[in-house]
Amino acid sequence: MGKKTESKASLTLAEPKKLINCIKAINGLVDEVLLRVKQDGLQIIAMDPANVAMAVFTFKKEGFVEYDVPKDLSAGVSLTSLRQILSRAKSDEDVLKLEFGDRINIGIAGKVKKSFGLSIIEMDEKAEKVPELAPKATIKLQTKILQDAIDDADLVADNCSFICEKGKFSIKAEGDLSNARVEMLEADIVVAEDKAVKSKYSVEYLKKMLIGNIAKDVKVRYGEDYPLRLDYKKDNIELGFILAPRI
Repeated sequence: MGKKTESKASLTLAEPKKLINCIKAINGLVDEVLLRVKQDGLQIIAMDPANVAMAVFTFKKEGFVEYDVPKDLSAGVSLTSLRQILSRAKSDEDVLKLEFGDRINIGIAGKVKKSFGLSIIEMDEKAEKVPELAPKATIKLQTKILQDAIDDADLVADNCSFICEKGKFSIKAEGDLSNARVEMLEADIVVAEDKAVKSKYSVEYLKKMLIGNIAKDVKVRYGEDYPLRLDYKKDNIELGFILAPRI
């Protein structure tokens, strides 16, 4: 029998679906990431291979049943492999345990008990820097409403414009043969200046970033031909995406 790897950190989560949904969303943009296990929570900051989008994720330690992290550590992982393993937790009755050592040992306990081992990938330890943005417009609205608007835009073009003017927030898309405009009537809007704020973004990326099972509402922040930031907050989870504009 081989020697058991000594655990450097141990995390237990009673509702694994919360973590699984966030990992799936980030995995839509990037595969290999540096998973940072900090004393105040689990963190991922990752840029997609095209340097167009960034994911910023924190799962605070208060959201875990057990969070034993004597000191900060990091582990390079394949999100695809991690997502596939975590998805074997079939219900919120399952309890998920992550143990970090020379590899990541993953346990799922419910009506049955499962255990997996995930290899750690060597990665650059240098943390991605989250850009400090100064948006001109801030909008809070239901995630489902914005998802539907992007699906409408997707029917006619591969990019769409976010337009905030006169207390209204709209999505506009123009293709060679058709166009679409969707006005969000129940959005909570804050605009820093009187003139219209307009910027264009990739529909493909937006569809990956708009996740309905993370939080009911999403905060949208952007400027004139300026990066977009989408933020979800629920309980102890914070998930944000930053997207470069199409100019």
